[in-house]
Amino acid sequence: MPKVSLQSADKYVHFTFHFVFTWLWFLYFESRKNELGNSKTIFLVFLLSFLYGISVEIMQGLFTLTRKADLFDVLANTVGALTAAASILVFQKYIRKEKSL
Repeated sequence: MPKVSLQSADKYVHFTFHFVFTWLWFLYFESRKNELGNSKTIFLVFLLSFLYGISVEIMQGLFTLTRKADLFDVLANTVGALTAAASILVFQKYIRKEKSL
């Protein structure tokens, strides 16, 4: 069977992880009925995902011998978190529209 390789598959993993991570944090905060408000909650979960991604990359660069920090990993993490935040906003707009009908 021919081998199929996907260039930069690692970046897709980073994107997907932070997309799901951001959504799960949002759902957690929403389930807790926090007093932040919707837009502040979305910003908070984006910020948590962003800071987590940066801190992991920094720790890889400082504390491991077999791994290195990668700016493109941070970019993939950030794009995944931003895409999740945007999809949350679109999803909520759709839900509000459906409830008003």
